[in-house]
Amino acid sequence: MTAFIVACVVMAAVAIAFVVRPLIRRNPEPEAQPARWAAIATAVTLPLLAVFVYSKVTTQQWGAQPAAAAAAAAANPEIEGMVNQLEERLKREPNDAEGWTMLGRSFVMLGRYPRAVDAYQQAYDLTKGENVAALTGLAEALVLTDEASLNGRAGELIESALAKSPREPRALWYGSLAALSAGKLDVARARMQTLLDQNPPDSVRSVLETQIADISAQMGSSSGTAQAAAPASTVAVKVAVSIAPAIAQQVKSPLTLFVLARTVGGGAPLAVVRLTSDQLPTIVDLSDANAMIAGRGLSSVPKAQIVARLSKSGSPQAQPGDFFGDADYVVQPGTGSVNIVIDRVVP
Repeated sequence: MTAFIVACVVMAAVAIAFVVRPLIRRNPEPEAQPARWAAIATAVTLPLLAVFVYSKVTTQQWGAQPAAAAAAAAANPEIEGMVNQLEERLKREPNDAEGWTMLGRSFVMLGRYPRAVDAYQQAYDLTKGENVAALTGLAEALVLTDEASLNGRAGELIESALAKSPREPRALWYGSLAALSAGKLDVARARMQTLLDQNPPDSVRSVLETQIADISAQMGSSSGTAQAAAPASTVAVKVAVSIAPAIAQQVKSPLTLFVLARTVGGGAPLAVVRLTSDQLPTIVDLSDANAMIAGRGLSSVPKAQIVARLSKSGSPQAQPGDFFGDADYVVQPGTGSVNIVIDRVVP
């Protein structure tokens, strides 16, 4: 859960390039996607600031800290000058809601979150809470100022934005964080899946797929109930999991056991079940019924890698020192089987 809240700050930078899609016309052609995302970044805020954002944030460095970007932006006198000019214009034209929204975005990128709150509040008041950009911008600025507001006013603003625009990406992201904070894992996963369905850049896609898999793993303890309610799958595999004696001697306390299917060579899990080491040896059923991403279950690949991992950290992502075993499985109609012995250590 903490990882998602930390990721909130990182995704604030990603969102600048990813979420402000209403500012441009949608282009449905796949080959136009890179140019479209670049155009989104350019349209986000003042032209000079947008160029900075695109060059510093929307490259492959998705893990860059917004504070570093803010410091670099603040050090640029041209950017400072343009923001100051916008402020001066708004003093003369205080009823310009779009201008206040632009100023709020600028302050977010400069790391001046309390001032961003003030600017977005002006836009919110002028539009009487009906403008989605003002709603989501104000919510984001509040969260960046005080993380706890996600459970208060910021969360309420996000829900209002989603009620008006259910597919607004920034609202979906922060809405998923709010749902996680409230323990609504199913809502959080559904919102991230909606984000994923909007064909984001590959780097953002990998972030979302990882988070979706993590949420699904957290929900894994109740996966048996979910599978019972789901339609019978035409593709399934029974995974018999055991632990080598040499590894068993190293397990001094219960560890989290993840049994998952993924594409050969890695990638987001196709299915995952979460148990504990106390339940070994065990037989686990993996099928399309517990797919991590809609339409990407076991039946979507000709061959899968089945992994059983004892996680010391409790994370579904492999960490040095975790214990694991794996085997390749040729996917076939009906129910197959595979045996896995946990007999290795993640280097």
